[in-house]
Amino acid sequence: MYYDEGDVVYGDILYMRHKGKKTERPTIIILEEKKETVIIAPFSHKFKAGTYHLPVISPKEIVGKKLKYKVLYILVEETQEIERKSLQKKTQRRLKTSKFRQVLIFVRDAERTGKLKRMKGNSVFS
Repeated sequence: MYYDEGDVVYGDILYMRHKGKKTERPTIIILEEKKETVIIAPFSHKFKAGTYHLPVISPKEIVGKKLKYKVLYILVEETQEIERKSLQKKTQRRLKTSKFRQVLIFVRDAERTGKLKRMKGNSVFS
């Protein structure tokens, strides 16, 4: 399954939870790697230092909620740079860390098992 920029996808909140009450996160990165589409969760947690980190897995007691994402970035290769002013250079470098690759594998498995899917119908972000 492949996605295009502007597509809206959703993930099971058990797999991709963010702090706070917002359920829509309009920043997502798609990586096409060896004919596979990997969806990377947004860099939406911002700290005092201005850095970002990957979202955490939610507690098991939260069931039945969905998070929505809009595709804003498409990376063709893992080494490709992101040319967006909204992402800092530190964040771009973090794409190449082993911890991030673990998340890529996790998210790829989530998509394969049906926990992460493209939404049908009109985009909620348009």
